[in-house]
Amino acid sequence: MIGYVLQADGSFEYRQVEQQTPSGDVVRVAPVFVGLCGSDIHFQEQLLPGVEHPLALGHEIVGIALDGEHAGRPVAVDPVEGCGSCEVCRAGLEQLCASLVVIGAHRHGGLTEEVGVRAHAVHPLPDDLPLQVAALAEVLAVAVRAVRRAALPEGGTALVVGGGPIGVLIAFAARALAGADVTVVETAERRRRFAAEFGFRAVDRLPGIGDVAQQSSQSLHDAVFDAAGAESVAPRLTDHVRSGGSIVLVALYPDVTGLNVRDVVMRELNVVGTRACTAEDMRTAIELLNAHQQELAPLVADVVEPAGMAEALERMKRGEIMKVLVDCRGISAGHL
Repeated sequence: MIGYVLQADGSFEYRQVEQQTPSGDVVRVAPVFVGLCGSDIHFQEQLLPGVEHPLALGHEIVGIALDGEHAGRPVAVDPVEGCGSCEVCRAGLEQLCASLVVIGAHRHGGLTEEVGVRAHAVHPLPDDLPLQVAALAEVLAVAVRAVRRAALPEGGTALVVGGGPIGVLIAFAARALAGADVTVVETAERRRRFAAEFGFRAVDRLPGIGDVAQQSSQSLHDAVFDAAGAESVAPRLTDHVRSGGSIVLVALYPDVTGLNVRDVVMRELNVVGTRACTAEDMRTAIELLNAHQQELAPLVADVVEPAGMAEALERMKRGEIMKVLVDCRGISAGHL
């Protein structure tokens, strides 16, 4: 089949690909839209291990099921594939499997004519949910997972560092699931303005804080989410969370980074990681998308053909744009 493929030099081209098929009960899905995210930039720049080129990107997939229980219906895809038999897989935590395969990272993804997906990872979509909005399902599920890991109290406060699509969706999920009062920190003006239009308090930098013991309770938060992954951020995360609160590490750092471990110990802070999402998170995300279609639709800033991907990724790197979707329906007409 034909795919729009990332080469080792960072360029893209149409080429013939052999789509690997997982074991077990498999459903074929014809991708309609694929969402681009920061991970795709990392794949392009070869910053993440275990990713081999050439590779057809695309792990945020919505499309039409070609067979199986939901044949002919629009579906969202959970791109995570565990072994299915280890302890974490049996607990419903496939994203933590030691043999993890991610569609669009470890095998060809949605930028192909069709992709084989395990049946349990194919989630039917409501009939009245537009596919462009439904394309946010996987990334919103990641945000839902992060908020659940934080164990935010109802009506609590949250600080999200990084106002890209995942950061804004974490803020949205914190508000939708816990009624949280959310502040978003984002250096890029356009993204900061978008977060403010979304109804969040938006600031351009982390406030300067000295001794946490001298701060008022209003300046500290029940949970702090690191969706930036910037070296300058990690050492300051503990300055902004109340004693007994949570720090949730969402972004990937390219190397070992610093965290104020003494502060973690002395103030009994809960530091947790979060990776991808579970099936329950996907179902919750789809429910939220369906209930908040008009609110979430503006997050999709542009829809491009595959040939526009390289430029879209550059705009994302500069923080000029929020979520970009790739229309996959023309891939079959691509020229080899």
